[in-house]
Amino acid sequence: MPGAGAPRVMAPVLLDLWNSLWKSLYAKALAALTQPGGGVGITEALGSGYSVAEDRMEKAAKLAALCEYAVTNPEWVAHDITGDGEPETFCNRAAASIAEGMGSSDLRPDMSANRMILAMSALPGWREELDLDRVAALAQRGVLVMIAAIGPKHGHIVAAAPLPAEESSTWGGPVPMVAQVGTLAVGNGIKRLSAAFRAADRGELRAFIFEVSES
Repeated sequence: MPGAGAPRVMAPVLLDLWNSLWKSLYAKALAALTQPGGGVGITEALGSGYSVAEDRMEKAAKLAALCEYAVTNPEWVAHDITGDGEPETFCNRAAASIAEGMGSSDLRPDMSANRMILAMSALPGWREELDLDRVAALAQRGVLVMIAAIGPKHGHIVAAAPLPAEESSTWGGPVPMVAQVGTLAVGNGIKRLSAAFRAADRGELRAFIFEVSES
C-alpha cells in the first residue's frame, strides 16, 4: 500500500521521499483509527486474518493518509502560477491525487472541478449519493466520497475525510469533515463541509461514491 497516490511521473529521489511520507501518514492514520472512538470504532489489532472490519479500517487509514497529504502539500496552497497576480487554487489536483490513491484514475489533475463532476456523473464506477447525512459514515468505512459544486469558472471539489460529522453553527446541524484545498481565506486543512462551501450553495452540492470493482 505505501506509495498509493504517487504522481504518475516522478523522479526516483522524489519517489523515495513520497514513499517515506506515505508510510508515515498511513501509520499515523492507522494508529489513530485503532484507538477507541478513532473513527471506525474498531480496537482489535490487524493481522489476525481477513475480515470486513479490518478491510474497512485499512481503507479508512489509507483515505485518511491521502487526505492529510492533500491538505499539507505546500504545492497546493493557493498561489499565482499564471503571472496575473491572482492566486490559483488546487482542489482539482488534490481530488485527483486522493481518487488515484483510492483506485480511480477517472479524475485527472488537468480537469477542473466542473469537469470532474461531469465525469463522475457519466463514468461507470461512480454513484451519486443523494443523502449528505450518510457521507461521514461512508468515509469512516473507507469509502471514497467526493463532494462538489459546479461554479461559474471551475467549481469546487473536496473528498470526505474518515471522521465523525461535526456540528456546524452556520448550517444548523452535523456536517461531514472534508479535505479542503482552496482559497487562502479559508485555508487548507481537514475542515467541516460548511467551511468548504457557503450555506447558500448547500442545495447545489453533489456527492459521488467511488465503488471499487471486485473483478
